[in-house]
Amino acid sequence: MNHNPLAKDLKAKAAQLQELDKRRTELASALEWYRDFDLPTVLKAVETHEATCAALTTEEAEVTRELAMAREMAAELRRKAQLGRKPAHWFSPERRAAKEQAAKLLPILADLEQRPAKVAKQLTRARRSRNAATRNLTKFNDFSVEASEAEISDLDAEMPLLQLEHDRLAEQKKALDRQLKKPVEVLSGLQQEERRVDRERSAVLDLVDRVERDIDRASRFDRQLSSAANGYERHKIHEECEERFGDGSPRAVISDQRRKLTQAKRDLNSKNRQQEAIRRNIAKAEARVARVVERGTRDVRALVLDGSNLCYQGGTFIRFAALRPLCDHLVGAYNVTLVFDASIRQKLGGVTDRALRDTFPNVTVHVVATKTKADETILAVAEDPYVFVISNDRFSEYGEKPVVRDGRLIRHEIINGRVLVADLDVSVPFFERS
Repeated sequence: MNHNPLAKDLKAKAAQLQELDKRRTELASALEWYRDFDLPTVLKAVETHEATCAALTTEEAEVTRELAMAREMAAELRRKAQLGRKPAHWFSPERRAAKEQAAKLLPILADLEQRPAKVAKQLTRARRSRNAATRNLTKFNDFSVEASEAEISDLDAEMPLLQLEHDRLAEQKKALDRQLKKPVEVLSGLQQEERRVDRERSAVLDLVDRVERDIDRASRFDRQLSSAANGYERHKIHEECEERFGDGSPRAVISDQRRKLTQAKRDLNSKNRQQEAIRRNIAKAEARVARVVERGTRDVRALVLDGSNLCYQGGTFIRFAALRPLCDHLVGAYNVTLVFDASIRQKLGGVTDRALRDTFPNVTVHVVATKTKADETILAVAEDPYVFVISNDRFSEYGEKPVVRDGRLIRHEIINGRVLVADLDVSVPFFERS
C-alpha cells in the first residue's frame, strides 16, 4: 500500500505534461504540413481526379448499356439457334448463322460481364483520391496559422510552469517518502504482528472448541455408564472411550480435558490482550503516518513568523537566540516574513528597525505600529493559501481569518538549545544567549 498521496498527484501532473507536450507536437506538425503544402499541385490533382471520375462515370454507363444490348442479342441468338419443332429448321442456314453468331458473341459477352466491376473499382479508387485531395484542400483553406501559433505560444508559456510544479511536487513526494519510511515500517511490522497473533488466536479458539466437544462426548460416555444395564454394556462403553481418547475412564478424560480447557482459555485471554494492545499500537502508528502525510502534503511556499513569540523559551526572554538560526535555516527553502510587536524595540534597549533588518538578512522584517497588536498583521499577510504562520498563538478570536480557518498555523518548540518545527521537519540548534 502506498501511503503517500503525492504519488497519485505526481502521476496526474506527469500525465498533464505529457498531454500538453503531445498537443504541442501535433500543432508543430500541422504548421509544418501547412507550410510544406503545394497548393497548385493539389488544385491540379483535384481537377485531374474530377475529370477521371467524370470519364469513368460515363464509361460505367456506356458499359452497362453495351452489356444490356449484348445480353439481349445473345438471348435472341440462343432462341434462333434452338432446334424448334420443325425438322426443316434444324439444318437451315438461319439456324447455322445464329449458332455461329452466338459462338462469336460469347467471348465478347464474357468480357463485357467483367467490365462493370472493373470500371466500378477504378471509379471507387478515383473518388477516394479525389476526396482525399479535396479534404486536404479544405483543411488547408480552414487552417489558421495565427491560431496555431498562438496556442503554441500559450503552451510554451504554460509548460515550463507546469514542469516547475511537477518538479516541486516530485521533490515534495521524495521528502515525504523519506519521512514516511520509518513510520510505515513500524506500521507494517505491527500489522504483520497482528496477523500472526490473529492466526495464533484462531488456533487457540479451535483448540477451545475441540476440547469442549471432547468434554461433551466424554460426559455422554459417563452418563451412559451410569445408565448401563450390565457389565457387558459398561465394558463396551469403556472400550469406545478408550478408542476415542486413549483412556477408558470418561471421568479421567473429563478431568484432563478440563485442565486443557482452563489453559486454553488462559491462552485465549492472553491472545486477546495481545490483540488489543497491538490494535492500540496500530491505531497510534496509523495516526503517526496520517500526521506525517498531513505535514508532508502541505504546500508551503512562504512563512510568516510571529517574531515576538519566538523570542521566548517558556517564560524567559531569550532575545534572538533561537529566532536568528531558525530564520537562517528557513530562508533556504521559503520566503520568510518576520513580524514583531512594537514592544520589541524597548525590550532590546531601543533597537532601531534598520538594525532589526540587518540582523535578519534575506528576511522581510516588519514592526507593527505602537499600541497595535501584531496578530492582525500576521494574519493579514498570510491570507494566500500557500502562506503558513509559525506561532504558538492559536488566534482563537480570529476564527474567520483564512489562515486560522484553513489550519495554516504551525507550532514550534524551543527546548534544550534547539528550536523545533515538527510540521516542517526542522530541528535547529542555537546558543542560549544571542
